[in-house]
Amino acid sequence: MNDKFPDAKWHIRPVSANLPVKDRRKYILDSLPYIGDRLADNLLSHFKTISGVACASVEELQRVPKIGKKKADLIYDMFH
Repeated sequence: MNDKFPDAKWHIRPVSANLPVKDRRKYILDSLPYIGDRLADNLLSHFKTISGVACASVEELQRVPKIGKKKADLIYDMFH
Protein backbone atom coordinates (compact mmCIF):
# COMPACT_ATOMS: atom_id res chain seq x y z
CA MET A 1 0.00 0.00 0.00
CA ASN A 2 1.23 3.47 -0.83
CA ASP A 3 1.16 5.55 2.36
CA LYS A 4 2.59 8.67 0.74
CA PHE A 5 0.27 11.68 0.81
CA PRO A 6 -0.03 13.79 -2.33
CA ASP A 7 1.87 17.05 -2.41
CA ALA A 8 0.26 19.97 -0.58
CA LYS A 9 -1.87 22.28 -2.72
CA TRP A 10 -1.43 25.51 -0.74
CA HIS A 11 1.70 26.53 -2.63
CA ILE A 12 -0.10 26.34 -5.98
CA ARG A 13 -2.68 29.06 -5.42
CA PRO A 14 -2.23 31.56 -2.61
CA VAL A 15 -5.35 32.68 -0.79
CA SER A 16 -6.49 36.26 -1.16
CA ALA A 17 -6.71 38.37 1.99
CA ASN A 18 -10.24 39.52 1.07
CA LEU A 19 -11.64 36.06 0.35
CA PRO A 20 -15.13 35.56 1.87
CA VAL A 21 -15.34 33.34 4.97
CA LYS A 22 -17.28 30.64 3.10
CA ASP A 23 -14.52 30.41 0.50
CA ARG A 24 -11.81 30.39 3.19
CA ARG A 25 -13.48 27.36 4.79
CA LYS A 26 -13.59 25.62 1.42
CA TYR A 27 -9.93 26.53 0.79
CA ILE A 28 -8.88 24.94 4.10
CA LEU A 29 -10.78 21.69 3.47
CA ASP A 30 -9.59 21.61 -0.13
CA SER A 31 -6.03 21.62 1.23
CA LEU A 32 -6.50 18.21 2.87
CA PRO A 33 -4.99 15.25 0.99
CA TYR A 34 -7.41 13.65 -1.50
CA ILE A 35 -10.03 16.39 -1.00
CA GLY A 36 -10.80 18.65 -3.95
CA ASP A 37 -13.27 21.46 -4.54
CA ARG A 38 -16.29 19.20 -4.93
CA LEU A 39 -15.65 17.15 -1.79
CA ALA A 40 -14.91 20.34 0.17
CA ASP A 41 -18.28 21.72 -1.00
CA ASN A 42 -20.02 18.47 -0.04
CA LEU A 43 -18.43 18.46 3.42
CA LEU A 44 -19.38 22.09 4.08
CA SER A 45 -22.91 21.58 2.78
CA HIS A 46 -23.37 18.65 5.13
CA PHE A 47 -21.55 19.86 8.26
CA LYS A 48 -21.69 23.68 7.74
CA THR A 49 -18.36 24.33 9.54
CA ILE A 50 -14.82 23.01 9.64
CA SER A 51 -15.40 22.21 13.30
CA GLY A 52 -18.35 20.05 12.28
CA VAL A 53 -16.15 18.14 9.85
CA ALA A 54 -13.36 17.82 12.43
CA CYS A 55 -15.71 16.45 15.11
CA ALA A 56 -17.52 14.02 12.81
CA SER A 57 -17.16 10.28 13.20
CA VAL A 58 -16.15 8.05 10.30
CA GLU A 59 -19.78 6.95 9.96
CA GLU A 60 -21.00 10.55 9.82
CA LEU A 61 -18.38 11.43 7.21
CA GLN A 62 -19.53 8.52 5.05
CA ARG A 63 -23.02 10.06 4.85
CA VAL A 64 -21.55 12.89 2.74
CA PRO A 65 -21.95 12.33 -1.03
CA LYS A 66 -18.78 10.95 -2.66
CA ILE A 67 -17.13 10.13 0.69
CA GLY A 68 -16.53 6.43 1.11
CA LYS A 69 -14.93 4.47 3.93
CA LYS A 70 -11.36 5.10 2.76
CA LYS A 71 -11.73 8.89 2.44
CA ALA A 72 -13.76 9.06 5.66
CA ASP A 73 -10.92 7.29 7.48
CA LEU A 74 -8.36 9.69 5.99
CA ILE A 75 -10.37 12.78 6.93
CA TYR A 76 -11.00 11.43 10.43
CA ASP A 77 -7.31 10.66 10.91
CA MET A 78 -6.33 14.20 9.85
CA PHE A 79 -8.35 15.70 12.71
CA HIS A 80 -7.79 13.08 15.44
